[in-house]
Amino acid sequence: MVSGAGRGIGAATALELGRLGYHVIVNYLRDADSAELVVKQIGAAQAVQADVTDEAQVTMLVPGGRRARADRRACGQRPHRGAAFRPAGACAVGGVRSQDQR
Repeated sequence: MVSGAGRGIGAATALELGRLGYHVIVNYLRDADSAELVVKQIGAAQAVQADVTDEAQVTMLVPGGRRARADRRACGQRPHRGAAFRPAGACAVGGVRSQDQR
């Protein structure tokens, strides 16, 4: 998952991850057209609108989020590891934690 992946550093990062063979979630907040353009360039990608400053939206966005895990179990798929890249924007200083750690 790359936030802000519709343009700039986020788009460049998403494109490189796609080139390396990753399935990329192209996160965007407002510009769906730019995000869809990046998805088309990558191929194995999907655009997902979410505000990464809203924890509830992030929980649904991140592959390890509760809804994503439930959807994979319902489809008989195994859970997988993922990574998130947030090139810029509002941030809090601290460690990375699982969505299950509260």
